[in-house]
Amino acid sequence: MKRIKSLFAAVACVSAAVTIAHAQEKYTPDMANLATHRLPEWIQDAKIMIHYVGEPKDFDDKTYAIWNVIEQRRRKICLANDLPVVTEPKDLQKVMDLYKKTGAKVLVSELYGAYPGTEGLIMTGNEIEMARKNGFYVGVHYNQLQREAQVQPHSRPLYEMEEKTGEEYDWGQDNDPTFDSVWQKAVQEEIQRTDADFLFFDGARVPLRFLKANELVAWYYNWADSRGKEVWVNDDWGLETQEHSPHPVGDITDIETRLYRGIPAKPYINWDILTNEWNCWINEFGLHKYNGVKWEWRYETVKSKIRILSCLISQGGIWKVQMVNTKQAWDMMFEIGKWLEVNGEAIYGTRPLLPVNEDNTLIRPGKGQEVRPDGKIAYFTELILREEEKVAKEAGPIYFTQKAKEGLIFAIYCPEGPDVTALPAVLDIKLPQAVPVTKIELLGSKEKVTFKQKGDVVSVNVPANAGEQYAYSFKLTKKAK
Repeated sequence: MKRIKSLFAAVACVSAAVTIAHAQEKYTPDMANLATHRLPEWIQDAKIMIHYVGEPKDFDDKTYAIWNVIEQRRRKICLANDLPVVTEPKDLQKVMDLYKKTGAKVLVSELYGAYPGTEGLIMTGNEIEMARKNGFYVGVHYNQLQREAQVQPHSRPLYEMEEKTGEEYDWGQDNDPTFDSVWQKAVQEEIQRTDADFLFFDGARVPLRFLKANELVAWYYNWADSRGKEVWVNDDWGLETQEHSPHPVGDITDIETRLYRGIPAKPYINWDILTNEWNCWINEFGLHKYNGVKWEWRYETVKSKIRILSCLISQGGIWKVQMVNTKQAWDMMFEIGKWLEVNGEAIYGTRPLLPVNEDNTLIRPGKGQEVRPDGKIAYFTELILREEEKVAKEAGPIYFTQKAKEGLIFAIYCPEGPDVTALPAVLDIKLPQAVPVTKIELLGSKEKVTFKQKGDVVSVNVPANAGEQYAYSFKLTKKAK
C-alpha cells in the first residue's frame, strides 16, 4: 500500500510540475495567444531567401531533375542513420561564397518537398555551420503533403462542403492515429538539429484541426524564446489558413509568384520561381504531372526579376527564390547579385514609403483589402499565377523604399526595355510624400547629382557616367526636421 501511495504521490508531483511548466510558457496553442508573436526585424532587413540546392552545378533541367531525386534520398538516408553525406561539397567556403554572390541572406533547408526530388536539399550540419559563419540565416521548409497525401487526396472539395454545410466530415484521420504526432516530432527534431531561424510551412491540404500545427508553433516559439532566439513562422498551417485565407495566422503571409496591388498592412513573402513552372510539377522524365505533356522549360529574364524584386521590396515584401541547380539559374542569380552589389542599399534594411492623404495620415492603397465582420482586415491579391511582372509594371516604373531613421528615401527606376537601358538626361521622380530633399546620389556613381524640386516632384539631372543598368537607384536625403 505504501508503494502505491508513493507511486500516486510521484505521479501527482510530475503532473504538478508539468502544469507549472505549461503555466510558465509564454506561448500556448491558443490562436489569440499565438497572434501576439511578432515578426523579427532581421527577416525584414534580409529581404532575400534562397532554397539550398547544394554545390552549384552546370546541369540542364533534365539532368538536374534526375540528380536531385538521387541526392535528396541519399541525404535523407545518411542523416537519418547518422552517416556522413559523401557528396557533401569538399570546399564549403567556396560554396557559401557562391551563394553570397546571389545576394541572398537566408538559406532554406528542405526537410520535405512536395514530391521526392523537388524544391531543394536538406542541409548537413557542416553546411549549416559554414552558412552561419558566413552570415546566413538558416531555417526549415516542410511541405505537409508528405503526411496529408495519406489522408485525403481530394481535400479542397471536401473542405468547401464543410464551409457550405457547417458540418465536419471524416477526412480519414482515424485510420492514422499518429497523424499529428509523427510529423510534429520530425519537425521538432529538425528544428533542433538545424537551430532553425524560421519554419516555413507549405502544402496544407487538410484542416488545421487535424494537423494541429498551432501546437507545434507554440512549441517552436517557446523553444526559441528559451534560447533568446528571434524566429518566425509563415501562415500555411492548414487548409483554411493558406494564402489569401480569411483566417490569417503566423508572423508573415506567403503567396506564390504573385504581387499585391498596393501595400498590404502585413509583410509578405513572394515565393518565386525563375522559370515558367514549379519544378515539383515536372518529373525526372520531363513530363508535366498534371497532364503528361512534355514540358519545355523557359527562364524569365534578369530584367523581369529585378523589376519584380524592386516592386516587392517597395511593398514591404520578402523574396524567396525557389532555386534549381542548373547553369542557367545560377547565371541569372549571379547577374541579379551583381545588380545588388551596386543597388543593395536601396533593398536591404529598407521599409515601404507610404503615401500621405489630406489629413496627413499614412494610407495603404490598393485593391484586395476586405474588412471582416469582426473588424479585422484581410489582405488578398486577386491576381492569377505569373501576373507579377504585369502588376510590377503597373506600379512602376519607380519604386520607393526608405530608411526612416537615417532620413533616406530610395527611388528605384526600372525603365522599359528587355535588358539594360540608359537613363534619360532628366528624370522626374514623383514622391509619395512631399518632403524637402537636400541631396541626391545615384548608387554606383561618384558624380555629383543636381536637381530641382517642386512640391512632390523632383527633377533629377542624370550624371553623364550613369552607364546602363537593369534598374537605377537614387538615394535622396530628406531635410532634417
